[in-house]
Amino acid sequence: MLDQLILRSTTSVCGYQLNPEITDEAVTSACWIFKLFLRFPRMRNSRALESYGFDTDAVDQLIAEDKPLILSELLHEAEQRMRQSISASVFERNFSEFCALLSLKPIEQKMFRFALVSNYCSFMFEHVHAPFYLGRSAEIYTQVGCCIDVHPDALENLFAGDSALKSCNLVKKVRGPNLAEQFSHPGIFDNLFSDRCEMASMLAIFSQPAMASNLTPVDFQHIDPEFRLVDNLLKRAIKSRQVGCNFLIFGPPGTGKTEFARLVSAMNGANVQEISAIRNEENLGSKDRLHSYQICQRIYANNPETVIIFDEADDVIPSALGVQLGNVDQQKQALHKILESNSVPCFWLCNSVANIDPAMLRRFTQILMLDVPPTSMRLTMAKRIFNGVQLAEGWLERLCLDQRVTPAILERLRSNSCGLTTDNAGENTQLFEMMLNPLLIAMDGNELRPLPLKTAISIDSYNADHHLDELLKGLRQTTDVKICLYGPPGTGKSSFAALIASLLNMPLLKIQASDLLGSYVGETEKAIAKSFRQARQQNAVLLFDEVDTFLLSRDGAEKHWHKTMVNEFLSQLDEFSGLFVCTTNFIELLDKAALRRFDFKIKLNYLSEEQCASQLSALVSEFGIEHAQSDFALDLQRLTPADFVLARRKLKLLTSAAIDMDTVIQYLLDEQAHKTGDSLELVLH
Repeated sequence: MLDQLILRSTTSVCGYQLNPEITDEAVTSACWIFKLFLRFPRMRNSRALESYGFDTDAVDQLIAEDKPLILSELLHEAEQRMRQSISASVFERNFSEFCALLSLKPIEQKMFRFALVSNYCSFMFEHVHAPFYLGRSAEIYTQVGCCIDVHPDALENLFAGDSALKSCNLVKKVRGPNLAEQFSHPGIFDNLFSDRCEMASMLAIFSQPAMASNLTPVDFQHIDPEFRLVDNLLKRAIKSRQVGCNFLIFGPPGTGKTEFARLVSAMNGANVQEISAIRNEENLGSKDRLHSYQICQRIYANNPETVIIFDEADDVIPSALGVQLGNVDQQKQALHKILESNSVPCFWLCNSVANIDPAMLRRFTQILMLDVPPTSMRLTMAKRIFNGVQLAEGWLERLCLDQRVTPAILERLRSNSCGLTTDNAGENTQLFEMMLNPLLIAMDGNELRPLPLKTAISIDSYNADHHLDELLKGLRQTTDVKICLYGPPGTGKSSFAALIASLLNMPLLKIQASDLLGSYVGETEKAIAKSFRQARQQNAVLLFDEVDTFLLSRDGAEKHWHKTMVNEFLSQLDEFSGLFVCTTNFIELLDKAALRRFDFKIKLNYLSEEQCASQLSALVSEFGIEHAQSDFALDLQRLTPADFVLARRKLKLLTSAAIDMDTVIQYLLDEQAHKTGDSLELVLH
């Protein structure tokens, strides 16, 4: 308690002594206070002196005299006790070890100690008043300098420059009613006063060792050149102890950014540390995480094989808009210096770089985009992840054809189902869909998409105004071709693109209009560019389905965004050297400049009479329908391959007894009627 700091003494020359029961930290604080009272007589006040245990006569004497003997004697006693107890002090042991880890300079250690101890013993400084006005802050540094034997200008420079105290947020200059409360520090450093404090637990406050990656280099084959580049750059940085080595990895959530960073770091034998995002079960803000990063940079600066991973860095890296508005100038300048001076290589992970200031981007050693891996890669991952689990035939293919299903979702789906699966493939498949669909619905409102209907359509089933056989032969020689397929609905435009991909043994990247059109200006352009980029990475046939949705003529277009959207498409198409196919039902509406860029504009029309007869023959044979030869001599008009697919699906719903030639003909009649608006008669030849 305060009234026990000073005790009356019959053996002391001055008549007072320090209470032998007070803590080492209280002795240190008393030493500082006595120094202040000796040098600055005006700081002595009756409330402070009485609270320490001086009687009324002593208080009057202390205030009246210039350099009272009582204070000098008590200061001498306090200094002696400090020297005797320093080796046994729990705080001093923890403090010295922590300062050594951070490589703090002597002056930084002195100021750090003052902030910690004075706040820990704040009750002793309650009446040790600081200058009232902020304009007199120089006097504060003079007073603190008196306590810790440091020149005030040197102290002021600690908070004006780039000292560790400031960059790591060890001590912050604030405004308070007394000298101790002029400086604050994060409460986590109060752990240094505990005899249970261990440096390992202190370090865990700022970072944790990264877990081993669940992926292997094989899982990044789709970006193998980029993977090897980052690996080589990191290897060089570790070997040469390069300053300012930073990698920016961005992409949608769940695409493997963290796993990528962990894997590449582990391949180089690094001690991988991940900056903490949570402390005491609370999410840390961007500034707190940056301070943790700065502390880790100092702690591991002398460990040449350490790599830091800074995940969820989106809120840390200043945006271009924030820079323009001047809202993040200090943070921008601080991060510029961080990126240019860090001695420990760092992976910065974020979901998007769209809003990051270009001046920030150019300071990274290497930038890498990690998008959703190609279907084939995710299928390989899925087969490994779900190895040994009984599933419905084709379900993994269906799972991986959905672009929303990222590697992280695959891993989480399997881990969450542990102990719930059985030997029944149907039950397991239903279980996984029950677990997955709520997530997908929350993402964009749709459940897991069904497998595309696989319909065996031969090259002879298309009624084109071009020799398709010759086209396919040419595509086997070169795939730098742009094709526009147009014609009535159902004539097989999309399926022909799939047939091309299948015959060329290339993946098909099918893009729907809904995949491109965004709610905000600029989103559609980014989606268009992303589609072409994905096709290049996957070496895929790129199919833009129903392209008339956004590629309408710019003549007379009133909306600026429509023109920029078409311009972006044309620019990407010009730079694309792969096989591009688009489909439309309304070629006359397309932008003329776009049409000029297509090497082939191929019309797929309604089936010819011969093709209709062939399709009908195959259909009745499949269902074993009795028929007469004359049944095929029909004038079937305005029918498409899709009409026969629909008829086949309807027939599968009937019992064998209900299926006959009349039923088939009626189904085709119905489809004709929908196209013409009339109930057409089938004309016999």
